[in-house]
Amino acid sequence: MKKNKRIIVTVLLIVLLSAVIAAAGKECYDFERRACFSRLTGYTEEIGSDIKRTLESDRNILNGAANIIKQYDISERDEIVKILSSFEGMGLISRLELLLPGGMMLTGDGEILDMSGVLSYQEELSKGVHISKREKDYQNQYNYILRQCVPIERNGENEAIIIGVVDLNKLPVYFPAADYGNETQIYLVERETGNFLQDTQHKTLGNMYGFGDRKTKKGYSSDQFVSDIAAGKSSSAIFLSQTSGEYLYSYVSPVGIQDWMILLSISEDEVFSQANVMMRFFFGLALSFFLIVLIYFIWMIKDVRRENLKMDEQLKNVQYMLEVEKELFDAHLHPENFKRALKKVSDYLTAEAAFFWIINGHSDIKYCYNGSGIDFDIDEDNEMSELFPGLFNILLERGGILSYDMKAVAEEFPVGGKNLAQFNINNLMLIPVSGSGGELTIIFGACNMKRRWESDVPLRQVSLSFFMALNHYEAHYELERLGRIDNLTGLLNRNSFSAALERLSSNKPKSFGCVYIDVNGLHEINNCLGHQAGDDMLKAVADALKRNFGDDGVYRIGGDEFVILSENKTETVISEKIKAVRYELKNQGYALSVGTAWKESFNRYDLIINEAEAKMRNDKRKFYCEGGAVRSSRSLDKQVEKMVLEKQDADAFLSVLAPEFKGVYFVDLDRDTVRHLYIPFYFEKILKETGDVFSKALLLYAARNVRPKYIEYFKSVCDYNGLKMKLSDNITPEFLYQKKDGSWLKLRILKFKNYGENSHETLWIFTDSESEIQN
Repeated sequence: MKKNKRIIVTVLLIVLLSAVIAAAGKECYDFERRACFSRLTGYTEEIGSDIKRTLESDRNILNGAANIIKQYDISERDEIVKILSSFEGMGLISRLELLLPGGMMLTGDGEILDMSGVLSYQEELSKGVHISKREKDYQNQYNYILRQCVPIERNGENEAIIIGVVDLNKLPVYFPAADYGNETQIYLVERETGNFLQDTQHKTLGNMYGFGDRKTKKGYSSDQFVSDIAAGKSSSAIFLSQTSGEYLYSYVSPVGIQDWMILLSISEDEVFSQANVMMRFFFGLALSFFLIVLIYFIWMIKDVRRENLKMDEQLKNVQYMLEVEKELFDAHLHPENFKRALKKVSDYLTAEAAFFWIINGHSDIKYCYNGSGIDFDIDEDNEMSELFPGLFNILLERGGILSYDMKAVAEEFPVGGKNLAQFNINNLMLIPVSGSGGELTIIFGACNMKRRWESDVPLRQVSLSFFMALNHYEAHYELERLGRIDNLTGLLNRNSFSAALERLSSNKPKSFGCVYIDVNGLHEINNCLGHQAGDDMLKAVADALKRNFGDDGVYRIGGDEFVILSENKTETVISEKIKAVRYELKNQGYALSVGTAWKESFNRYDLIINEAEAKMRNDKRKFYCEGGAVRSSRSLDKQVEKMVLEKQDADAFLSVLAPEFKGVYFVDLDRDTVRHLYIPFYFEKILKETGDVFSKALLLYAARNVRPKYIEYFKSVCDYNGLKMKLSDNITPEFLYQKKDGSWLKLRILKFKNYGENSHETLWIFTDSESEIQN
């Protein structure tokens, strides 16, 4: 109880002291502001008076020059030129000129210029003794000048007008703001036009009506300030600088000559320079007392507060981990729970967003909880390693990143830092989650945290939970996929086919078509060329079907049997797509037996499927009756010959393979060496240049002979690690490319003989593909 009373008394003392300091500070500020405007008013009017006196002095100089010129005849040019040049540089006068009747101008250099269209003698004479508006100098269109004009009268007649030219670029030299220093800006304004005659802030002379767009301090109006200037009234305002962000104290007053107004603008720091010293001393004394009371207060409550905070933090931490675990418990069945768990992480970290990316896993899993519009959507074509180069290695080396200084991150990762800036990230906490082999599996993080964390422990406490949940999800997803996807072709399997039939029985489409397909010659290819060739054939058929019919509705229901279930498609569309598939596979040397059935209105879909199967059987019998088996056998024989022939009989090799084959090489991916079955002379020379290193020779060949946009294909196959992964997944790398001479070639890469864990020898085949392009 005593401790609570002491705390209350201490708090009251602090509040009282704060109130005294605030009241004293406000009074000091108000006093200094009034003093500022008083000083600013006097200084502004003083500069205006200086300008007025200087211009009146210049006018007296011009009158004196005019009286001397009267003593000579206007035709005595040499004498008059001497007089004009002798007065140059006096006061504000940069040069003297004599405007003659008829618009001719005599300059101080003795030149006579025709000023017709520029100056009118009669108009200038009608104005009497006057100062012109701001205008461009006829000698330099980039300079602004004023003309102070005095008519020369002899015997009651006007003979000429003497003109004193004032270069406005020199006004800041004559009227500097010495009283306040370099921070003061002086503006001399023509009230009627709004044009600046002097502007010490900007390099060019603008117009005062831009002041109307500037923000002012509360209690002042920029529109009223401009209105007072237009009316010729003295006025004051406090503007917010668009460049420095500080307040500028401004005062404007009439000059007393022409319609000119003089305006001074001074920064708040300059205005309060003396007051700040006084206030710092005052606050220093108050702060000393405040610190003594505060130290006593802190000493009294520190232990209690520390224990309370520690206990609260522990409770929150336990609750946080339990809530995350609860959300992730069945996330493999309900993937939306990943986002709910991330929200728990975000709330605990006081972050705007929490996220994780799967680096080695199912590419569709990219989860983010986003509470404030941060865009974490990443295109499928943009991998994390491309967006944030070097990030993975740093994460693994350091074990994580925790930064509240994104400029430092941008300096360390220039490209990645720039991409982070696109996501409006102000601070960042990232940790890597590694798999059992030490490989980077997950990037787990949060950003824009209101609380400043000293370590990444809050993420690490739940990282294992996310890792295990994702593993469960991956396993569940893979089991589900294996249950409905054919592993070899990637098509839907017989289980999916049965499920589709059940769906059709309860949801009948408007029209229904079935295509039943049997691949001809699969057994023969397996026996003659091996099961890899048979697998390649099935995958080629699957790829052709997917390209023409899409992924949905295409099924592999047996070894060489495929079925397409087409809903709400016309019979013509189905027939055209089957023709395209057959044509595409024919070019690859494969043949199909196909049966198609279609009905617009039907009661039993199984009858349509049976009809399509029966038509397929008839088509297969027709294929064998018309010699299709013989043609297929001949094609197989040629493929077998291609695999067994050796280089020493190159002529026979070419006669068997036909002129389409431009080069055949056996490449050892482990040693980057090549032994060739057939090699063109030009490539043999390239191999010698590169010391028989195949990848270097291939890239040199591409640089010399291939059009630039296809060179990336060659770089990709020279990445042997990636190539091995594709071959291990039974993918046959191949691509078309165009040479600089316009010809088209195809490169196919196959496993050779005993390709496996201990041997990575491959067969690279270059063929002429002009026929493919034309077709």
